[in-house]
Amino acid sequence: SVSPILAHWHPGNTDAIGAPCAPIELLVLASLRYIGRGWTFDDLEECTAISEEVLRVFFHRFIEFGGTTLFDKYVTSILLDNSLSEEQILERANDLTKEFTQAGFNGCIGSTDACHVASERISNNVRQSHLSFK
Repeated sequence: SVSPILAHWHPGNTDAIGAPCAPIELLVLASLRYIGRGWTFDDLEECTAISEEVLRVFFHRFIEFGGTTLFDKYVTSILLDNSLSEEQILERANDLTKEFTQAGFNGCIGSTDACHVASERISNNVRQSHLSFK
């Protein structure tokens, strides 16, 4: 099903003059380039041949889609769910640690970027594995 937020760019739709809409895959890639690399809409227009205005409008819809549909589907926080018992919270935390434990980060339940979190009680011989290289 197509999200109403992004329905305008659904394959097969046309713009005001009847031309096919820009490919949504290219619009998503351009949006990620804007976020991740700091490109401007002008830079993106030069690389994609999609107008700055179309890129700007799509970007704002994409952010709305990410903050609603994708957030609700993929982001969880066991700390914000007041309906869970302590046992349920611990069970969920154990599920979250499996991938990190396989990667050698025992006790880790998540990862973020550009966030500073105090790391306490880490044994000295694995301390460097838990620190940033910055």
